[in-house]
Amino acid sequence: MSVAQAAGSSLFGLLLWIALFGAVLIAGGYGLLALRRRLVSGDEPGDAAGSGLSLHELREMHARGALSDEEFERAKRVVVGQTAARASGVNPLTGVPRSEGGGGKPGGG
Repeated sequence: MSVAQAAGSSLFGLLLWIALFGAVLIAGGYGLLALRRRLVSGDEPGDAAGSGLSLHELREMHARGALSDEEFERAKRVVVGQTAARASGVNPLTGVPRSEGGGGKPGGG
């Protein structure tokens, strides 16, 4: 094998690893974006659309390495806070008690 062939194959290998690393970064970014959207979606956290992830799902993602320790703790606080707020009848986004017939939206709508 000549020097030019050896240099060409090592360059190809390096470019292949760079492309693979980039793909992993992009996939991870989309995963975190989806998690963020799911955690903050919906007007009313009690609604099905705004319920977000369960604590069990967060634990599984953390165990798989999809969430760092810091991300897991932050998301866990959000889930626990939403659960506590729902149990107390307080809107966790506004801190205002939910009215029985107001629909939970500003202006009583």
